[in-house]
Amino acid sequence: MNKKKLVYTLFLVVVAILANIVLVTRQNDYKNEQIEYNFTLSADSPLSLKVYYLTAGQELSDTNEGQSFTQTYTKAGSEQEISLRMPSDLSYIRIDPAESKGTVLRISDLTMTFHGKEVGVINLAKSNAIYSQQANIETTDGINEITCTGEDPFMVYVYNINDYLPAIKEAGSFSELLKKILFCVACDATILLLIVKGKQAMEIPRDVYRNRQLVWNLAKNDFKTRYAGSYLGIIWAFVQPVVTVLVYWFVFQKALNAASQSTKAGLAIPFVAWLVAGLVPWFYFQEVVGAGTNVLYEYSYLVKKVVFNISTLPVVKAVSALFVHFFFVAFGLILAICYHYYPSLYTLQLLYYSFGLMILCLGIIYLTSAAVVFFRDLSQIINIILQVLIWGTPIMWNYDGMNMNPVLKAAFKLNPLFYIVQGYRESLFDRVWFFEHAGLTVYFWIVTIFVFLLGTTVFRKLKVHYADVL
Repeated sequence: MNKKKLVYTLFLVVVAILANIVLVTRQNDYKNEQIEYNFTLSADSPLSLKVYYLTAGQELSDTNEGQSFTQTYTKAGSEQEISLRMPSDLSYIRIDPAESKGTVLRISDLTMTFHGKEVGVINLAKSNAIYSQQANIETTDGINEITCTGEDPFMVYVYNINDYLPAIKEAGSFSELLKKILFCVACDATILLLIVKGKQAMEIPRDVYRNRQLVWNLAKNDFKTRYAGSYLGIIWAFVQPVVTVLVYWFVFQKALNAASQSTKAGLAIPFVAWLVAGLVPWFYFQEVVGAGTNVLYEYSYLVKKVVFNISTLPVVKAVSALFVHFFFVAFGLILAICYHYYPSLYTLQLLYYSFGLMILCLGIIYLTSAAVVFFRDLSQIINIILQVLIWGTPIMWNYDGMNMNPVLKAAFKLNPLFYIVQGYRESLFDRVWFFEHAGLTVYFWIVTIFVFLLGTTVFRKLKVHYADVL
């Protein structure tokens, strides 16, 4: 083993050891988990019951429709089981029996279930209600009897997760252990793959580095010629995304009355600023994957030249798209400043997330640009996937405020773009370091490295056939 290979191997071994230490020692505070809350409801007349929740850091004035559930009670005198999924880091629960003056409700103590195990009971007694309006609360044998005395009654109860954390941790201990084992195995397998396939894995990056000046010149030319012949020229590259932002803003905020979005940190972010922070990485991903898939056809005259290194062409598209991307990063920063979210050290993470996004995109287009030469329909399939993926990524909808099955909610995190979109928003607003999501960070880089290795390997294997097919 030569010296360079030895240094390379030792470096990866150290990275693997550090990653395993981080994953094994990482402690989940369970404050962002979905907990199932169950209670039994009975009343002397049919009614519509609305339950609002507020998370840590939010005040009562932050109550909004995005953090609420509506349950319909139809059969007077009967008992109805109510089940809701809400974040564990609740601060307040507000119960509104809508338009039910004179109605008497009976609610059993609210039980919490996590991973199928009961982890606590929230006391809805009068002593725990910090505020009530047009409602009298009485507690007898664990049953809370609420008499509505006005047209708009509601009760607000305080909640403290620290009272239930030990039971929550015990219930989630097995799944947490299993998650750590899977992450460590996946991480070690990825590092081993990089060690074994290191020479092949670095072949294309070396080619790109050797031809970096050519890549830069082609990228600039690609950006300039894309709109050549039009009156506005490259201005069109910025106009289309801006119009898209305006359309989404009008539809969601003006037409559908989308309110400010609540984050894990309890911040209420103005919708347009929150939306732009999610769209900025998406615009780059969409541009690179869409245009990069057809790069070999677009530059077929270079592919057929024996002396030209075609491994650099996908990088040309990725670099070309950076001009518009950095413009919109600046646009997002200015918009955040307008809403008094000023740049900080956390903002520098946008460079990290942009780098991760670029590597992910490169892995994808090395694979798709190689495959589309032999299967032309793939270009149309990619366009359809992009149309679906924008809704499968939390860009126009708030992941933190969604009430859904924990399995389905976890499935959304399997999308590597989830990590990037959330990272952009947390860098601008929540001010969270990327390493605070250790598990998600390791998962993203495992997927990204795997996709990059797969894409470059397929591209390199099929390279000898491109000129003949094109």
